[in-house]
Amino acid sequence: MNLQLSSGCAVTPWQHSDRAALITNLADGLVQPWTLLIAHPYTEAHADEWLMRAVPSPERTALRSWAIRDVNGQQIGGIGFHDSPAGHEHSAEMGYWLASGHWGRGIMTQAVSAVSDYGFQQLGLARITAAIFIGNSGSSRVLEKCGFTLEAPLMSKLYRKADRFIDAALYAKTA
Repeated sequence: MNLQLSSGCAVTPWQHSDRAALITNLADGLVQPWTLLIAHPYTEAHADEWLMRAVPSPERTALRSWAIRDVNGQQIGGIGFHDSPAGHEHSAEMGYWLASGHWGRGIMTQAVSAVSDYGFQQLGLARITAAIFIGNSGSSRVLEKCGFTLEAPLMSKLYRKADRFIDAALYAKTA
């Protein structure tokens, strides 16, 4: 998959050559408070583990996670769908992040819109959800601009990260 965005950015498959950019983009620790699975500090070992799972190979061609790239093709974020449990193959939960130096430029809105369209049109999804941490106003704006509806404004203690519980809001969009 290669989705060109109107900003000149693109959503493309992950590559092993994204390693250095991935580590640099997550070094400031500004993304991690809003994500469940990205560690801080983000180490070379974390990047290696992620890229071993995310880079397409002959054995893994149907991956549902992609890199967001700037106009020069450099990795600046990530977006994708989490695996769906049995009986929910028609739906997927979307996750995404963008390096802090690129916030506020509309890149994520374009990426979420393009990947949602891809999910509906190419993957046959009927429903896409995104659960965001309470207080993440940037993600709320992105999802609302992309036509997602707030279905559950407060899901108490939905996640546990380290030693704390995290409340979330659930957004959804249907085909």
